[in-house]
Amino acid sequence: MLKKLLAFVALFLFSCTLVVNTDQTKEKVQAFDSSIIYKSIFLMKVQKKTDDKVIGICSGFAVSEDLLITAGHCGIAYYELLGEGIITDKIFIEYYAPDGEKTVTLGGVSLKAIDSFNDITILRKKGHGLVPLKIATDTPKPHDKVWVVGSPLTFFATSYAGEVIKSHYDMNALYKDKIIVSAFAAGGNSGSCVVNDKGEVVGILIAGWLGIGDVNIVTDAKYLSRFLIMSKK
Repeated sequence: MLKKLLAFVALFLFSCTLVVNTDQTKEKVQAFDSSIIYKSIFLMKVQKKTDDKVIGICSGFAVSEDLLITAGHCGIAYYELLGEGIITDKIFIEYYAPDGEKTVTLGGVSLKAIDSFNDITILRKKGHGLVPLKIATDTPKPHDKVWVVGSPLTFFATSYAGEVIKSHYDMNALYKDKIIVSAFAAGGNSGSCVVNDKGEVVGILIAGWLGIGDVNIVTDAKYLSRFLIMSKK
């Protein structure tokens, strides 16, 4: 069980830990109203069965009044740890209260569906209180400005600017038709929304490209739109 727990922690740290570019991490100026985005994102938490200690975190965002999105590997890790008896079956989300001054924690979140190929998890919580984000209809082009918005290393609600390096990139059998972006991320950023200058979701951050600096792998939002439609059937 200890090995499983360590593997879970390593998953989040490995998937999104990158070399920090100090000049880029200072760039946080958006063309859109970031306060709206911050009311749309959350931090997903699961708890150890023995002492209720939080042992896993992922970022995420709302897309409707009852549906929430995070990375697919976060949902998969949840089921694996649950099957091993390491964690409770409870999923919590932490997010900003309407006044924007403090965070609140909400329980009763359920896992609705996982798209393991495109690395997407859909969570459900009716009346969650977050502001749903609009999903972009077009794939961003190289050099388009984007922002990664999430909660790295439990630092709640942070955003970092970058740009699209490649669209429709086939890295290997695991990462096909992905968007590659330059923007800082760290452990806990898995599931972060990647937004354009209109504040629309253009993708979901799923992994970091280690050894090349601030480079991230992103699932195109078109796959999120398709998965949301399929999950209704």
